[in-house]
Amino acid sequence: MPWLTLGPILEQTRRKGDPELQLLAASMLLDVAVHIPLEQRPQKRDLGLAMLTEDGERRGTVALDPHIWVARQLVDAAVANAGRPHYTEMRPRAIAWYRTVTAVLASGNNLADLEPHIRQSLRKFPDDAGVVFDAGTYAESFAAPMVQAAMFRREDSSRRTKPIESLRAGAILRQALLADAEKHYRRALDLDPAHTEAVVRLGRVLTMRGRSDAAVIELHRAVLMPASSVVRYFAFLFLGNALERANDPSGAAGAFREAATLFPDAQSPQLALSRLAAERGESRESHDTIERLLSRRTHADGSDPWWFYHRGRGRDVESIYREFVMNMRQMSVSSRAAERQP
Repeated sequence: MPWLTLGPILEQTRRKGDPELQLLAASMLLDVAVHIPLEQRPQKRDLGLAMLTEDGERRGTVALDPHIWVARQLVDAAVANAGRPHYTEMRPRAIAWYRTVTAVLASGNNLADLEPHIRQSLRKFPDDAGVVFDAGTYAESFAAPMVQAAMFRREDSSRRTKPIESLRAGAILRQALLADAEKHYRRALDLDPAHTEAVVRLGRVLTMRGRSDAAVIELHRAVLMPASSVVRYFAFLFLGNALERANDPSGAAGAFREAATLFPDAQSPQLALSRLAAERGESRESHDTIERLLSRRTHADGSDPWWFYHRGRGRDVESIYREFVMNMRQMSVSSRAAERQP
């Protein structure tokens, strides 16, 4: 349906609709965004364009997603229009919508649409630990070297910006993003001290910011907290990295072995162990470790969770989206049943 037809209907729903109707309409638009490729949908030209990158290179531009943009307005209206007795019921549903969209966008590495989405989610729900955690993962992902390389690479010789100036600008932005990530992870832990993955990611960010001693403290705490096998893997992997930078190669090797025990086919801890062995002068052990790794014929198929770390909650997008859809269906059924009551 073209926006000239759909737009007025959605605008009337946003202004006058029942909060549950607004949330259901937003969920419908999310379904469209998930199941229909962007290039097959009508566009809103006034939303602008975003950079399309691959492997640290610019590949062109892509339009921002209009269905998510309009859906976000509907969700915000649903919370605003919910009367005080219904606000406590509508708020968690709106948060679930925001966090589901975050997972969907992060799963596709869509940082362009994710940026305004995260900004608005923080504005609406600044005291929700999950929302704040998602903001941390966004900042951390945006600081990734491949993203920064695409943003600050020199397009051609006609540009006035010198390569060294681009590198300096990229380094400044990366440190600012890591500072934001640290701030959000600490805030998430203030709101929910039992959020293990926030501790794990905080430890990694501290290491990346050059504070390996502080990172070791956080990550030692993380490996003792309840967590899924994937989060525990990250905790030991990052603990090994932090210990190595803190000049404790023996402790680092122990942490990498714990990570390898959790995911025996994962490449990352094996490569780290091989490197540590080489640095100790144990070339045979270093060589044998790589040989064992190569013999497993592993690749980026999920054998190493590190491949999907930067997706944040997006690595679990299928289960998150399925649960959200089920909850929306239950809300729709309940609403229709209430309407039929005399």
